[in-house]
Amino acid sequence: MKKYLIVPVLLSFVGLVALADNNKSELSRAPKPAVNLSAETMVCVQNAIDKRDSAIISAVDKFSSSVKTSLSTRKDALKAAWSKSTKVEIRLALKEAWSVYGKSLKDTRATLKRDKKTAWNQYKVDSRACKAPVEDKKNEGADAQL
Repeated sequence: MKKYLIVPVLLSFVGLVALADNNKSELSRAPKPAVNLSAETMVCVQNAIDKRDSAIISAVDKFSSSVKTSLSTRKDALKAAWSKSTKVEIRLALKEAWSVYGKSLKDTRATLKRDKKTAWNQYKVDSRACKAPVEDKKNEGADAQL
């Protein structure tokens, strides 16, 4: 008999919790009072965005160019390795070509990461100087996959 009583009690409890949670989320969605921004503030933030994104675009362009150079260098080194006359020479040349290529890519990625971080840090400084009532600080990770 207890089994039959426990199930309805648990279901009604779950229903109450769901209703309470639903009411709480509706309260949190209540519109916040509008903030009137001055034209000066809007232009200031837009300029900060332009500066940040232009720096990131430049960093990605530099990254792309560097990767192309690394691939071209690797191609030439691998072809040269296969022109060697002995197995030992070929093996050593292949190892060296891949090693140089790997280091080049590692350095290129580190430079891109540093340049993106620098752009975002400067944006934070610039946007704070605008005294905007809203900060865009949660979206820095969006550029992580570049």
